Amino acid sequence: MDWIWAHPVTPGYFEALGATFVEGRAFDDAEAREGPTPIVVNDVAARELAGGDGLVGRAVRFGPRELRVVGIVEGIRHWGADQPVEPEFYVPYRREGTWRSGLTFAVRGAPAPGGDALRRAVEEAAPRAIVSAVRPMTDVMSSALARERFYTLLLGAFAGTALLLAAAGLSGTLLYDVRRRRHELGVRMALGAPAGRLVRRIVGGGLLTVAGGAALGLLAYWPLARHLQELVPGVEPGHPVALAGFAAVIAGSALLATWIPARLAAGTDPAAILR
Repeated sequence: MDWIWAHPVTPGYFEALGATFVEGRAFDDAEAREGPTPIVVNDVAARELAGGDGLVGRAVRFGPRELRVVGIVEGIRHWGADQPVEPEFYVPYRREGTWRSGLTFAVRGAPAPGGDALRRAVEEAAPRAIVSAVRPMTDVMSSALARERFYTLLLGAFAGTALLLAAAGLSGTLLYDVRRRRHELGVRMALGAPAGRLVRRIVGGGLLTVAGGAALGLLAYWPLARHLQELVPGVEPGHPVALAGFAAVIAGSALLATWIPARLAAGTDPAAILR
């Protein structure tokens, strides 16, 4: 490995951030004070160091130092939601303190204490500390994800509009097709064809057309899904719930656009249709 980020943190950092451990655990206060220096690596660094297998409990060397891996944590996007996760390891703050430091608090209780209360708590614990700003994590996340949230809303609005236009266009086309075939339905009923069979034939033909269009749409969608994920990080391409919702709207529109006029035509006297 050519390089790796090092982050001095306290033992409660991972719990406060809600980080998920892939293997192992966080270091505790006793380990942070004495003994071999314990570290937690992220999953990206673990794959590069040992393929992610059997790394916990092993000693690794970074420069002149030998460190002991006690846990592997999922990658945390420190540099932004749209930035890749870099190889990183976390070392006890008592061993590797830094002048560029920030504190992350896990606050419990309702209502949660404000910035002034946290500022006073820090000043009581460390009177010489300089507290420049106190921001809730919700504000930090909102600022970091402002652009992605805007893109998501914009894409959602476009997708909803496109879905409504597609449903309206499909309904109009199928409705016109059924009305155009009224004379054919009249002839078939005059020759003794059951009304129910004719309705099923019309509805089945409409749904078959929709299924063919959906298949072509999926073929065009998959190449574009990766670009969508790059534009809005966190979006899962081909999310089954979203795809099922779109399919249900289109299929429902096709069903109503074919069944209602076909049912009305089938219930009409064939002589009236043929006149």
